[in-house]
Amino acid sequence: MPSKLSYLLPLLFCSLLFSSLRAQDIQRTLNEMRETQNVLVQTQIQERVTKIVNTPDFVRAANVSLNALVLSNSLTDYLNDVSDLNNPNNSDLGFSLTQRVEELMEQHVFAGAGKPKKGFPRVMEITRGVLQHPLVSTFTSAIPVVNSLSSVMDLVTNLAVNDPSIPVEGVNAFRENIIRYVQHYQGLSDATRKLQGTVMAVQERTDEMRIMLKSFTVQRVTNLFPDQVDQAAAEPSLRNVLLHIYEKDRVTDTIGKILIRYQQDKQPGDISVLTDPRFVYPEYVVNEARFILDELHAITQEYLVAFTEYQHDLEAVLQQSKDIGDADKIDRKILVLQSKLKKVEDAFLNAVHVEEVEYRFKALAKTRISDNR
Repeated sequence: MPSKLSYLLPLLFCSLLFSSLRAQDIQRTLNEMRETQNVLVQTQIQERVTKIVNTPDFVRAANVSLNALVLSNSLTDYLNDVSDLNNPNNSDLGFSLTQRVEELMEQHVFAGAGKPKKGFPRVMEITRGVLQHPLVSTFTSAIPVVNSLSSVMDLVTNLAVNDPSIPVEGVNAFRENIIRYVQHYQGLSDATRKLQGTVMAVQERTDEMRIMLKSFTVQRVTNLFPDQVDQAAAEPSLRNVLLHIYEKDRVTDTIGKILIRYQQDKQPGDISVLTDPRFVYPEYVVNEARFILDELHAITQEYLVAFTEYQHDLEAVLQQSKDIGDADKIDRKILVLQSKLKKVEDAFLNAVHVEEVEYRFKALAKTRISDNR
């Protein structure tokens, strides 16, 4: 009869063999975990390096774009063409205000029995002096023109009061005709004032973004170059910070030296690399960069919309003024302004170049940006 030991030995052998295999599995699992951890840490390090070294390019592109949100030469040309319409001697719309006022005065105020009244040349000389005064003919606003027309109407009223031979009906007819020109120039003034208000509001938003971008950059300097934080914060121009402190090659070189030090210390995959203060790059930094990009998109569009609406308002004023001017010339003027505005938009988008900022953001964040804006 076999002893109990003969039964137990196979069981014991199997148990030992199972324990050995299990230990090997555990060890292999641990090794795999260590390798996985190293891979994950290395991946995190590489992602962190990508973010840090690409951030200066993003800041530089955003700064260039924000600085480009100013009047370009093409915009100046467009606005000058509009402001010329406020000159009393301008005849782009088929009439010269100075000449038209003279014709209306002769027709309704000084024409009696088919003859010009005495003193007409002197009165017209005074009228021309009012309309062609430098404060009227050189201002880009229509308000001086409107004020000068009011002065002319006051002059005619006073003449009629002192000269009974001037018919009341003629004075009233003169006033009604002049009001049409007042409405024209007032319309130009209202459109310009609306544009100025919108541009001012957008410019304030742009200034706020400049402050935010400067703060964003100073915080990155705080991590990498703590000794120069005060210098960076005190710089009036972000461009100087980008040239002398937060410069791309310098950032890349600094990060490279940090990694070399950890490699020399046999810690290339050590999690401590990620906790190094110079390697700090919280996720909210990417969100801040995204916000800057989105605001730049929004501000650019607001500028374009402002001038598109301005053009629309101008066209409405010009269309309503066809009864006092030449319809064909007014249509041609509208086409000229449309063409010049198109050049403004092209030059503006080329200067701001939001696509460059978006490209730099993608390099920084390694994310896809939705095109649904």
